[in-house]
Amino acid sequence: MKKILSIILALLMLTSCLMATSCSNNDQTEDTTEGFTISTEGDQSQILSVPDDLDYGGRDFTVLGCSDWGVEEFTPENADMGDQVSAAIVARDNFIEEYLNVNIKVERIKGQFNDRLNFAQTVEKSVQSDAEAYDLISCYSLVAPSLATRGLLVDLNQTEYFNSEKAWWPTFMYDVCTVNNKTYHISGDASINLLYYLQAVLFDSEQMSAYGISEEDVYELVDNGGWTLEKMFELSSNISASSDEIWDDSDFYAIGMESRVMLDSFYYATGLKTVEDADGVVKVSDDILSEKALTVYDMVYSSIFVDHKLRLNDQSVWVHLLKEGRCVFNVSTIYQMKTTLADVDAEIGVLPFPKYEEGTEEANMGYRTLVSSPHIQFAIPFDLDEDEIDVSSAFLETMGYVTYTNVTPVVYENVMKLRYAKDENSSRMFDILRSGATTDMGILWYNSFTRAPASMFRNAIEKESLSWVSYYKNDFENDMKATVINLNKYYMQ
Repeated sequence: MKKILSIILALLMLTSCLMATSCSNNDQTEDTTEGFTISTEGDQSQILSVPDDLDYGGRDFTVLGCSDWGVEEFTPENADMGDQVSAAIVARDNFIEEYLNVNIKVERIKGQFNDRLNFAQTVEKSVQSDAEAYDLISCYSLVAPSLATRGLLVDLNQTEYFNSEKAWWPTFMYDVCTVNNKTYHISGDASINLLYYLQAVLFDSEQMSAYGISEEDVYELVDNGGWTLEKMFELSSNISASSDEIWDDSDFYAIGMESRVMLDSFYYATGLKTVEDADGVVKVSDDILSEKALTVYDMVYSSIFVDHKLRLNDQSVWVHLLKEGRCVFNVSTIYQMKTTLADVDAEIGVLPFPKYEEGTEEANMGYRTLVSSPHIQFAIPFDLDEDEIDVSSAFLETMGYVTYTNVTPVVYENVMKLRYAKDENSSRMFDILRSGATTDMGILWYNSFTRAPASMFRNAIEKESLSWVSYYKNDFENDMKATVINLNKYYMQ
C-alpha cells in the first residue's frame, strides 16, 4: 500500500510541477524536485522513524492554525497549483493523509502579534474544558512558550514518535525550545516560514556601484571571514545624504531596514544572548552587560544618531527604502523578496549579517542569521488522551520529514536560490544564511516577561538612551531576574 502511495504522490508532484512550468512567467523556474518517497537507507538522521504500517482509520486530524500568515503552512484554501510552493504543500499534505490514513482539517484564526493573546486564550479554553478540539497547534512563535508555561502542552520528548535527532529539527531551534530536557514546542523544516523569515543584508547592485563599492570585494570579505559590523559601517561612510539636514524617511541612507525590529539582528546575530540554558537551568545571560554588548550598542547608536549611516525607520511608516532606491544596504527578511521587492527592477543581492569581529575563535564559528519571530512553532495540546497524543506525534514527525525532503527543496533551491538570487554569488550566500540560523530564548519567551527582553535593545536605541547599562538596569534587570526564577520553577517540576 505504502509503495503504491509513494508512486501516486510522485505522480501528483510531477503533475503539479508540470502545471507550474506550463504557467510560464517571471515567477516560475525549472523544477527539479524528486517525487515523494520514503528513504530507508543512508544517514539515520534523514530517515523517517514513523512506521509505515500505522493506520488511524481515516479519522479527522484537526490543526489550529493562523489565518493571517505570510506563507501558508498547510494546504491553502483555493490553492494555486501553478505555484510551486503551494503545489508542494498540497502534495505533502495529501501524502501525510495517505501515509497515516487521516483527514487533515485546518481551523484558522487570527494569530499574528496583535492577536497572539486571543490565539492563546482559544487554546487555553479548549484545553481546560477537555474539548480535545485540536490535535496540533500551529502558532506564532511567541505564543507557544506562553502556552507551555500555562501547562497546556505536551512534552514532545515524552511522545512516541518525535525524534529531536532528525535533520528536520535543527539543533539551534531544539536547544532554545528545550529546558531541563523538556520540549513543549518546536520548529524546523516543518515550518516553511522559518526560511522566509531569516534576516539578511540585502543590497542594491546599482547603488553599490555608484558609491564605489565592489560586489566582488564584499563577497571576498564574506568568504574570508572579514564581513564585520565595523567593515559594513566603514563601507557606509559618506553615503547618506539629506537636502535639509532633517533626517527622515525621504532621505538617502547607506543602510536601511525593513522595520525597527531588524535592530534585533545587531544584538543576536553578533552572538549576544539575553536568556540562556546553563545545564538545564535558565539564567539571564552575562552577555547583556558585557564589553561586547556595550561596543555593539555604541556602534549602532552612532551610526543612526551621529553619522546617519543607518536609518531607524519610523514605526508608523515602515518605509522599505530598498524598494524606493534610497539606500545601498538594507537589513530585511527574505520574505521581503517574495513580497515588497517582487516587482523591483533593481538587481537585489544578498549578504549574511556581519560578524562582530574577525580573527577570533568566535569569528571562525561563522555568520549568524537571526530568525524573525513570525515563524511557526508546533505543539500538541495537553487535553488529548494517550492514543491521540501518539497520532499527533506521528503526524508532526511525518510532516517534518516530508517537508524536509520534498517541500524545503522547492522553497529553498527552486525559489530562493534561483528566483531570488541575482547571480551565483547571491545563491551561495543563501547557504551561509541558512547554515547560521539562530534565535534566543529571550525572543521566544516574549510573552513571559513583563518587559520583553527580545525588544530591549531596539527600544533603547529608539529612545536614544545614551547608556545601555543604565537603560537595562532601570527598565529590565529586576523583571528578568524574577521571571527567570518563575520559569525555572515550572521547568524543574
